[in-house]
Amino acid sequence: MSSNIEREKWSEASKRSYAYHYGRAAYEDITYTCRKCSIQAVFTGEEQKNSYEVKKNYIWQRRTLCSLCNADLHKLKAKNVALQERWTKEKAALQKDAVFLTEWLAVLNEFPSYGARVGGAMAKKLGELKARVPNPSIERTCPGKPGHASHVKR
Repeated sequence: MSSNIEREKWSEASKRSYAYHYGRAAYEDITYTCRKCSIQAVFTGEEQKNSYEVKKNYIWQRRTLCSLCNADLHKLKAKNVALQERWTKEKAALQKDAVFLTEWLAVLNEFPSYGARVGGAMAKKLGELKARVPNPSIERTCPGKPGHASHVKR
């Protein structure tokens, strides 16, 4: 399916591109493979029109995720923002919270599978903090002495 192009509605950056002066007359469906799940998807002419003329995305920007994976990425970004906000408010306590550190690190480590580069430095810091925090799920007792605490080397 195709949709007529209204170049005057493009972003200023797109108006400076080659496509503004010499491009085609209509948006046409573009088939692509999702970067995350590898299924075939279509960036329809209507979706392109909305992306470039309403949302003002750059004209050479192309889809790399299917609609389901894109929705999952948006949820992941929202979760990351919520964790960042919590970190800002409760940093001192959360630096010692193994559950929080594990959860946030898992979120940050999920981004590369979507082709996104988010929080690399923060992931490194969380990993370092997590390594210093005792894991409450490990029972720390001396052999032969039930309930007697011991030091566990990591």
